Amino acid sequence: MIAFDFKLMVRLAHRSIFELKDMDSRCKSRRIAMLLINLFFYGLSEMIHWTCFFLDEFFFPDYRQVDVIEPVFIAGLPRSGTTHMHRLMAKDPQFTSFRLWEILLAPSIVQKKFYKAMGVLDRKLGSPISRFIDKFEKAAFKNKFHEIGLFKPEEDDPILLHIFSSFFLVFMFPFDEDVRRFSRFDLEIPAAERARIMKFYKQCVQRHLYVFGKDKRFLSKNPAFSPKIRSIGETFPDAKVIYMARNPLQAVASGMSFRSFLLDHLYFPLSPEAIQSLILQNALFFYTHPLEILSAWQENRHAFVNYDSLIADSEKTVLDVYHRFGLNVSTPYRRALSLDKIRSFAYRSRHCYAPEDFGISRDTIISLFKQVFDKFGFDMNSGENLNSESLGPDQDNDSGDFVSNESCRM
Repeated sequence: MIAFDFKLMVRLAHRSIFELKDMDSRCKSRRIAMLLINLFFYGLSEMIHWTCFFLDEFFFPDYRQVDVIEPVFIAGLPRSGTTHMHRLMAKDPQFTSFRLWEILLAPSIVQKKFYKAMGVLDRKLGSPISRFIDKFEKAAFKNKFHEIGLFKPEEDDPILLHIFSSFFLVFMFPFDEDVRRFSRFDLEIPAAERARIMKFYKQCVQRHLYVFGKDKRFLSKNPAFSPKIRSIGETFPDAKVIYMARNPLQAVASGMSFRSFLLDHLYFPLSPEAIQSLILQNALFFYTHPLEILSAWQENRHAFVNYDSLIADSEKTVLDVYHRFGLNVSTPYRRALSLDKIRSFAYRSRHCYAPEDFGISRDTIISLFKQVFDKFGFDMNSGENLNSESLGPDQDNDSGDFVSNESCRM
């Protein structure tokens, strides 16, 4: 059975092109042109990907027998330290994660093996392709919000774009109910559809392990998996989840900046207030839903990690998580953590945001997220954390920058 949601793609394309009067978007002609161009190249690339998926079934059918044993998922609101926690743990050789090149260019086994072979050939020729990619990344992926690289561990929810079922569709179609339901995945996506999506995702993980190490433990970071926590537990019964928690006065403002930037460049919204309301609603669910689900899990299967604790001492935070999950800590990895802790104090965040920057009062944030403030003991005045009982150490604002414990005070 093909997992691709053709009906949704056609429906959204039709609405965006032919139902202009109902679209809350300026630059409608520009949006339509961009949508048509994207759909053309998207369709072309997906034909290649799905041809390779079918070849996988012919040449490597045993990938389905690969066991995904105790995978670790890092969730949380965007801009809450998920990227830094992910990249700290990805340094441990017992883990393996999707890299951006896999997600975009090589979701199938056939493609992974092809690009791996190209990498071997490139190194034998003196790495001309690698040098070109490095220069390209410095020019094209320079980004004030999030450090991106084709060979860096990256959040993998976009791999679901290969079946047109990713949360990331919300940035192109934010007000369409068919897409907004992805932001409340566990509650609003029908069971059969959830099963289809999660089955495809699991098969992508199995394909990854088939090529990069059947004996390794899969590590994934996805803020977009916050509304999928229940489905993650159903798909991977022995999964372990790390939930990153950051003071809403900081996280919501920072996330508002990031998501507003994306929406403004993809959707061209006419009503910024409506976008803000949507982001606040999603943020609240991204906090409360994981708290509700994970609190019922066994202690050795979930950990709430405080962002401020991560900033203060990354080494201790990661080691606390490892101890809670019963993970082995090798001597080389422990040294890597110690080195990262030393480096962290030499950097400061370049990006500080406050709710007022986006026309949202602190009282609104405090009232809306009262449950979160009560749970984690976040300071309602300064934005700093008063209670660091959650697991955790070092630093990250999900922008790729390291930050000191004194930076971004509100």
